Amino acid sequence: GGALVPPSVSRLRGGALVPPSVSLLSGMMGGAVGYAVAFPIDTINTRIQLAQPLLTTEAVDPYTEIVDLYSGVSATVVGSALTKGSVFLAYGALQHVFHSDGSPEILALAAAFAGAGAGAAASFVVTPVERVKLVMQSQPAADASAAACAARLAREEGVGGLLGHGLGATCARDIPAYAIEFVVYELLKAHILAAALLPPPLVPLVGGAVAGAACWVPTYPLDVIKTHVQAGKGDGFAACARRLHA
Repeated sequence: GGALVPPSVSRLRGGALVPPSVSLLSGMMGGAVGYAVAFPIDTINTRIQLAQPLLTTEAVDPYTEIVDLYSGVSATVVGSALTKGSVFLAYGALQHVFHSDGSPEILALAAAFAGAGAGAAASFVVTPVERVKLVMQSQPAADASAAACAARLAREEGVGGLLGHGLGATCARDIPAYAIEFVVYELLKAHILAAALLPPPLVPLVGGAVAGAACWVPTYPLDVIKTHVQAGKGDGFAACARRLHA
């Protein structure tokens, strides 16, 4: 047979590219649900990266412990819907530029360029959302709500500080992360479908899980640096990296 033509993450059945509105809504729904489920794990991850106690309050019962781990969840779920929606919107739009119906190698290169571009574009949305999230996770008693946290940061650092504190670190993490994630997802999805290894409805679940793990393993050190940059007030990316390495 001829060359394998992997179906794209942003393609409808039959080969047509998905409309941008569908990419946006799909990303928003996935981002909101995913973060709502995984938020306590994300909070624990943040506090481990910052070498903080896993519980920042004197928890006397399971309910208090859960509330502590969910500090800042409501705004983060909304923010995650925006960030994931922007990623999928940018990726879908860039596929119109980079998409290919050629060999797997060409498709992988196209997915890498589109994924990297999506990561760069989405970083402008991700940066302020994760800045507020990280401050609330690491300092849950400092602000009554995410809105209060954002207002305080804007007063202390200016609107530019709120929107751009950690932008370079976010780009350094998300550009390679999304390039890797979409390449792995596209190629794995194509292989599974071509070999009929799984029922089609399970392919996005399995492919997304493997692609997510594949992108986070090599970029996790960048995420640690980003966490320290955005949870603090001083060090830039390079200075923070040197301090952590020392």
